[in-house]
Amino acid sequence: MLICKIYSKDVAQIKKKSVQGIGLILKCPDYINELWYVSPVDGKKKLITFTNARIFFEKLIILIDEKELMKIPSIYEVNNKRNLTLRKKLRGKFVSLKDKKFQIWHIDNELKRREISNFDFLDLLGTYAKEISKEKLELIPK
Repeated sequence: MLICKIYSKDVAQIKKKSVQGIGLILKCPDYINELWYVSPVDGKKKLITFTNARIFFEKLIILIDEKELMKIPSIYEVNNKRNLTLRKKLRGKFVSLKDKKFQIWHIDNELKRREISNFDFLDLLGTYAKEISKEKLELIPK
């Protein structure tokens, strides 16, 4: 009975902390290189893999057209001060072309775009993950 109460409270907190109905990304120090996604709808966890990462995070990806993408300098360009308003708005976000959703770019803290692969995508998601203990992670249903 007590475990059920703790579980319900944890799931309620997870739903409350999820960002704009997107869900929550969790990582546990005991499980190296594993990221978990907790749905804000049902409170269940799912392991994030290279193949399913983009499916979980389609809501995180902002679709833009190629013209807007070209306004954001790549990581190889230096001293580019153009379009700061757009770049500041997209800082820390993932963007993709409307017609080529399989390509994803990340706008970094220096306001530059960097194309990312599936491997990079998981690494970047890990930086947004909330750390959780093994015991609490195991309380969340699959």
